[in-house]
Formats: sequence, C-alpha cells, structure tokens
Amino acid sequence: MYWYVKAPLIVLGCLLAALAIGLGWRQFQQRPATAPLQRSVPVPVPAPALAVTPAANLSLPALAVPAVAATPPVATPSRTAASTTIPVVAGVKPAAGNTTPGDSGVAADLDAALAAAAEFLQKENYAAARKAAEHILADPRVHSFDAVWIRGADILGRANLTLLTTPAPAPDKIRQTVQAGDTLLGLAAQNHTTVKVLERANKIDTARTTIYPGMMITVMPVNLSLSVIKSRYRLLVFNGDKLFKSYTVGIGRQNRTPVGIFKIANRMERPPWTNTQGKIIPYGDPQNVLGTHWLSLQPSANTDPALKSFGIHGTWLPESVGTPSSEGCIRLRNNEIAELFDYIPLGTKVIIRDE
Repeated sequence: MYWYVKAPLIVLGCLLAALAIGLGWRQFQQRPATAPLQRSVPVPVPAPALAVTPAANLSLPALAVPAVAATPPVATPSRTAASTTIPVVAGVKPAAGNTTPGDSGVAADLDAALAAAAEFLQKENYAAARKAAEHILADPRVHSFDAVWIRGADILGRANLTLLTTPAPAPDKIRQTVQAGDTLLGLAAQNHTTVKVLERANKIDTARTTIYPGMMITVMPVNLSLSVIKSRYRLLVFNGDKLFKSYTVGIGRQNRTPVGIFKIANRMERPPWTNTQGKIIPYGDPQNVLGTHWLSLQPSANTDPALKSFGIHGTWLPESVGTPSSEGCIRLRNNEIAELFDYIPLGTKVIIRDE
C-alpha cells in the first residue's frame, strides 16, 4: 500500500490504543479504596478498653482512674479526745480554755451524764448518784476545777455527805453490834468519824445519846483528810485517795496562809477570837472574824512547829470566800464550816499547798 494510505491507519490505531489505555486507567482510579486491603493481612479489631483493668495493662496504678462521680466529703475540723477541751456547762463559770457547748461531741455526753447523776440525787438514790459522779470525774477529758469537774464534784459531795450522815443505804456501809462498855465517842473514834455522824446516821436522840449492848448501829467506814489548794481557793475532802467533797475557801492576804502538813488539833463551836494585839473578842461581837465554828491546825511531820494560831473557820463576810481576805487562816461560809465541823474528827490530816 502506498504511504498515503498507511499513514491515516497508523494514526487511527494510535488513537484507539490511547483511548483504551485512558479508559483502563480511569477504571483503575475508580476502584474502591479498601480493595487493596482485601489482599493484605487483616488488621484485628482491638478489644474494648473497659474489658481490661488499668492495673493489669498499664504502668499507672488503678487509683489513677477516678471512682464513679463520688461526692467529695465535707471537710470538718479534726478532733480527738486528747486534744478536745472541755466545753462550758450551763450555769457554771467556765475555766480558762474551755470551749462552748456544741463545739464538739464532748459536751453532749458529759452533760447527759451529769444530768443523769443529778436525777439520781433528786430521786434520793444517793449510791447511784455517787457512782455516776465518780465515773464523770474519772473521765480523761475532765480536768480538775474545770466546769464539768465542778458540777460533778458538787453532786459527788452531796451524795457522799448524805450517805455518811443519814440512814440512806450504801454498799460500803456496815452494821456493828454495840458491846458492853461501848460509847458513841469511842465508836466514833474507832471509825474515824464524829459522834454527830453516828447520831444522824442511826437516828439516835441527840438529847439522850443512849446506846446499849446488843444495839445495832450502821457505820460508813471513812478515812478522811483535807487538802487546801491556795491558788484554786479550794478545800478538798478525800476519803482515802478518792474525792469526797469540795469547798470554795478564802485564804490569807499577801500569801499569809502557810504551806505544809497539819492536823486538826481542836474543834470549837461559837469560838472567841484573839486579835493580832492579843485581845480576846467574844463570839457574837461584830469584830470577831471567826464565824460560827473553828478547827485549829497544828503543824505535823516536817512542817515548821512555829506555825501556830492558824485554823479553818467561818466568816460573817461570805463575799470574801474565794479571795485572799484573811490574816492567814482558811475561811468558809458559816453554813459550810458548820457542815465540815460535824463530820471532820480530831486528828484529821490537813495538807496546805500552793498548787
């Protein structure tokens, strides 16, 4: 064939070939993107993350993942029994450092215990009142002379004194049979008490004070001593090592009340008073400062024997009790010295200290 015939055929063949190649390429570009993945190794779908605990697969501790929407606790002040101060008890002037009622859980249970002890006292269950008050005073949160202590000591003192001086029953009371030759004075000395206590506890007629062999009398054994704490203006009565009763007292001006160990050497009702000039002022004279009763103090043990003319007495100035107001003696209100006088026998030990 001639070249002018072949040339158009060659050109047409090239066009057809180019068209075929173009169509093939377009089909290849339009194939789905996942097609090559079908010819590759399948990729495994990972298990859900929640199916494995963090502690088993991660280096972070499990606590790094917070718990489910827990409501955070409300912050409250930390308190312990050792560090909590005793709160104020209603009706009593607080000691220094006390907190207010409701400031902690301490006030509620102690106040409830005090109320229970007072109720025992009101219902004349004196043994139960004594036991309840002793339990309160033994509580490690209660400290001497704070508000709770003052109330507890008051309940304890009233219960103890009633048990000692009345026929009210108590587990520590004993029955004694009067023997031939016994006297109330002798029996009182044997039991470290006073005739007045035996008379009241056994309802013996004070005008006759007659006892007879075979008669049964009730006695509450005691071993009483006194402790005066000048800085607290307190006279504490102890039965052995247990608190029996507490009194507020006045002491000497300018620290004139001596410290040391003494004993009750004399007991006197309606006492005369010898003033600093040596003049004797009879009982009832407005210048007589001794009040209704007098318990003289005699130095004992290693106390300076020159410390004489000191004692425990009443006063006609009740407002002076709780202050440094005397010439050196220890003074109580007249009704309280009369009470103390009735149950504190001769020879009773008295310790006076600053603190």
